[in-house]
Amino acid sequence: MSTPDVVVVSLGIQGPQGVPGLGAPAGGLAGQVLAKVDNTNYNTQWVTIKSPNTGTAILDFGSFPGSNYAQVFVGGQPFILSSSTPIPSVEYVATANNTAADVQYYDSILELTTDIPVNYQGFNIYGFSTEKIQGKIQVSWTWA
Repeated sequence: MSTPDVVVVSLGIQGPQGVPGLGAPAGGLAGQVLAKVDNTNYNTQWVTIKSPNTGTAILDFGSFPGSNYAQVFVGGQPFILSSSTPIPSVEYVATANNTAADVQYYDSILELTTDIPVNYQGFNIYGFSTEKIQGKIQVSWTWA
């Protein structure tokens, strides 16, 4: 039978704290998360998650005689990915140019589409109509 070797390690005193490194920036509030601002390493900021991922935007078809096409960019979406699926819909609310009844009619002749989202930024909503529309229409959107 052999006797096991015993190693005695003596610990020295703790050294001084080092210089702060590239960790998380100071601040942030309860419920916020740390997100990259862009593709630069260590370029981060505290952001509040919008939950659920919904909102409204305005499609402006212009004044008389109007247009068959309008587009709006929905930005400020730090958690959207190119694989996300935005879904737009017409809101039946009055705007400065249209009554809710006008908008309900426009919904029957208006097709809303979106493009592929830009990672961490947003997406475009496009409105195409078979007839010219005048003024502004409020649309809502959600993405998953």
